[in-house]
Amino acid sequence: MAILPQQQTIPSGLTVYQLVSLGRTPYQSWWQWELATQDRQKVEESLVQTQLEDFRDRPVTELSGGERQRAFLALALAQNPKILLLDEPTTYLDINYQLQLLELLKRLNQEQNLTIITVLHDINLAARYSDRLALLKQGSLYTVGTPTDVLIPQTIASVFGVEVAVIETPVGIQICPLTSVSFN
Repeated sequence: MAILPQQQTIPSGLTVYQLVSLGRTPYQSWWQWELATQDRQKVEESLVQTQLEDFRDRPVTELSGGERQRAFLALALAQNPKILLLDEPTTYLDINYQLQLLELLKRLNQEQNLTIITVLHDINLAARYSDRLALLKQGSLYTVGTPTDVLIPQTIASVFGVEVAVIETPVGIQICPLTSVSFN
């Protein structure tokens, strides 16, 4: 299992390659300093998957917020997890990188049978990229199901206090907020 938190501690002095290499630590003996060939290959694969191969020698502290997020995702992928937990992985990313990241996660889910559990506050991105959604209301689980089952106007009004229109689009259902619901 690997975790990508919303906020990461930025290690001083590490390059992107060194950071991603830390993901191979669980596979090394305590006395082993250098990465084995298969570990280096996994690090390289993770850099390519996250489009960071050109950033390999750049200090992590010099990356933009979006680049830093991708570097920590590469670190998580280098661990070769079966389950990947992500907390707001699209934070700091512009819409292009949000879509690229979520497409990558979807591809990893499908091609590598990687289980991905993600917290997303963008309901339309969640609807587009999730097989199942869980909605929370005041910190408690309100409902779980497919996007089509969960994202209905009554549920959205109850959980978020917003009247919506549910629209069929080429990428699946999307939510169009109409007005805020008054609570008494």
